[in-house]
Amino acid sequence: MIRKILGNLAPNMLKGQIRLFKQNRYFLRKSEELNERVCSLDVDYRAYLELQLRRTLNKRNRKLPVRGEYLIKKTADNVDIRNLQIVCIGCRNVEELMHFKKLGAGSVVGVDLYTEHPCIHVMDMHSLTFDDSSFDVVYASHTLEHALDPEKVISEFLRVVKTGGVIVIEVPVNYPLNPGGADLVDYESLDRLHSHFGDNIDNVLWSEFSPSKQIDSGLGTDVVRTILKIKKSAHNLAFC
Repeated sequence: MIRKILGNLAPNMLKGQIRLFKQNRYFLRKSEELNERVCSLDVDYRAYLELQLRRTLNKRNRKLPVRGEYLIKKTADNVDIRNLQIVCIGCRNVEELMHFKKLGAGSVVGVDLYTEHPCIHVMDMHSLTFDDSSFDVVYASHTLEHALDPEKVISEFLRVVKTGGVIVIEVPVNYPLNPGGADLVDYESLDRLHSHFGDNIDNVLWSEFSPSKQIDSGLGTDVVRTILKIKKSAHNLAFC
């Protein structure tokens, strides 16, 4: 019996070592690619991107959490997503994309600092390379709290969304920040989050405050969620 157990254990250990080697090699390669893209940037900004890349890689195989399914369902309840062009910011993998498609969405692509799938574009959310007014829906769940420059990220969301399009946001609120880590911004409330969009909000289609663990038992913070119909102000159009 012991020999049988050891016989089964050895291949599994070898598989684990091979997988770890591949992950480390993958991370090093992606770090080199990132450094090539941002070598001309400020040192602090480069360090920020490298930290975010490491964090993203560590969670790249994570399944879509219950709160993610909930927010996508709320989006589909409030917006007819059929035939719409949707971008998921900071998606890590295709889980969000697949759930949107499951609910009948038209074209769905993702954005993150790395990709293992052709539908996910390697970009920094502070500087998206999409054309102006490319998407009907910009979806960002637990992304904005990681922004080094929230105003710049939001301006990019506003630039790539169409006039009359929708921006969907979920962020944690009233939680401890980690200035040297990934959690950089506390938006505190729905009102404060909405204030970052200025007069670009045509209508709040849906929003809610959700206490800790109300939707997802794995989430230890309060969150706010909002679905905004966008009108582009003259100021924002000039900025774009």
